[in-house]
Amino acid sequence: MRSNPFLLFDPVILKKAWPLVLSAVVIYGSTIAPSFPPGALTVAQSAQAHVVQDAVVPTFNASDVGNRTYGYLAQKSLANMNNFDDDLISNLIIGNQYAPQSVQYLIRRTLSTRSLWNLPSPCGSNCSYTLHFAGPYLQCTSYERNVTHGWNTEETANSVPAVSFPAYASVFDLNSTSLLANESFLDAETSSRLHIGTVVPNRVLGVKSLRTYVENASSIVAGLPFDGGVNMTVRRYQLNTTEHHLECVPSRADYTVYTMFRNNGANYNVSIDAASVRPLAAALTSLQLNGSLTDTTVMDPSLLPFFRDLNMYTIIQQLANMISCSLNETATGQGDPTAPDDAGFVHYETTNSLVDSTNNQSTLDVLLQYFTRVDLSSDFSTLTRVDRELFTVNQTILNTMLVDITLSLIPFKDSWTTTVNQTRTQWVNVYAFSKPLNFILPYALTLSTGLCVLVLGYYSLYTNGVSAADGGFLQLLTTTRGSATVERAIRGACLGGEENVPATLKNLRMQYGELIPDAEDEKEDMLRTAGFGSPEEVRALNKSHSYGG
Repeated sequence: MRSNPFLLFDPVILKKAWPLVLSAVVIYGSTIAPSFPPGALTVAQSAQAHVVQDAVVPTFNASDVGNRTYGYLAQKSLANMNNFDDDLISNLIIGNQYAPQSVQYLIRRTLSTRSLWNLPSPCGSNCSYTLHFAGPYLQCTSYERNVTHGWNTEETANSVPAVSFPAYASVFDLNSTSLLANESFLDAETSSRLHIGTVVPNRVLGVKSLRTYVENASSIVAGLPFDGGVNMTVRRYQLNTTEHHLECVPSRADYTVYTMFRNNGANYNVSIDAASVRPLAAALTSLQLNGSLTDTTVMDPSLLPFFRDLNMYTIIQQLANMISCSLNETATGQGDPTAPDDAGFVHYETTNSLVDSTNNQSTLDVLLQYFTRVDLSSDFSTLTRVDRELFTVNQTILNTMLVDITLSLIPFKDSWTTTVNQTRTQWVNVYAFSKPLNFILPYALTLSTGLCVLVLGYYSLYTNGVSAADGGFLQLLTTTRGSATVERAIRGACLGGEENVPATLKNLRMQYGELIPDAEDEKEDMLRTAGFGSPEEVRALNKSHSYGG
């Protein structure tokens, strides 16, 4: 069967030696069966979590006063506290104290790229924890109004109709009187305001020709021989707009920051308690420090809220500086005008473009990242308005910016720590049988058939009384002795090898049994011998007889 597997299908073999055929099939088939179970297994990752109590993690703490020494406060402060004059006197002024260059760089980078400073995981590649701290906040009120703008222009009537108007303006006023009608929720002592205004045109430009007297006409109409006045036909423009106004007060609020690391990457979920919002100290509040202070000088406890609000104001002011600018938009008429209305105005559909008048790419980048989604020209000079509001500014967006800055300050400053309960997650492989038959069927068939063959082998051993061996020199030597017919046939194959086996040996019919002794052996009472011989030389074995010695 090893040399010719097709013998398994020989009818004679199947009839006479079916147990051997079954054994051969099981032996050969058992090498194929292990290829099926791997397809039955599904490997999935399962999270195993455990809690670590009182673990130390970085946090934000604008109220950290430590041992209340001047050196500690100066080290932890987000504002520059070392600007002493020649007379060794320094005034720390809330709202007017600049941050160090490193902090300014961080805020500029965070806002212009809208990406947080990387926080290394303090608890492994997969973990989570929750932080609670007070952070900067802007509480805002807003209103909008519809305004019709009119311009008398000093341009000739045959030029392309176009007008410019302020589309965005923002200013942080440290000593402001609010322009809003209803500000009952705003703290009266908080004088500073962040003003932001945006203008949305209705995309229709009204134009009316006027006859008027214009001085310095040569500056308008080229070729005039004198520089005096002249009666000219000029234009009056009319543009309907909607103005959005937002005023915000620097404040503080309680943050809850759920921090989760997955594969060492940080993800944040931030919520702010609206009931905890409180205005900061009045802007321009000052604290006079003597330059003779040393790092070990202990500050008065009553001054500690000042340093807390100083830190908050520093963040808010840096944000305000980044978005404070004025951008003008130009509305240009296109196509054919409508028929004049009752007031004599014809109306053009307009294309609108925003001209970058800031000359500050960082400011423009911040506006693009947070306030608008418009197409930017390749030279970073013109923004093209699409059919939606050009700028969207509200309290939620502004506080999102403050959250981004605060979260970036945690790893950047690395100045504050706190203890939390961490949930650390370890991912382990879990094996499940998605296809049970692929596992059960091949192994069950192999095992059951193998057990049958094993039982058959034990039965054969019990019946025959002789253990079976797979080939072997001694077995061949001891079972082929005593037959004269076999002796004569194998002499021609003494060299071994298939090519040396004579045809007479190949065609010789042999049978295993008790060798029939000749007359001389019977006289000498020789031991009974079993072996291979021709059918005439052997007889059936008898279990009651003893063979060999």
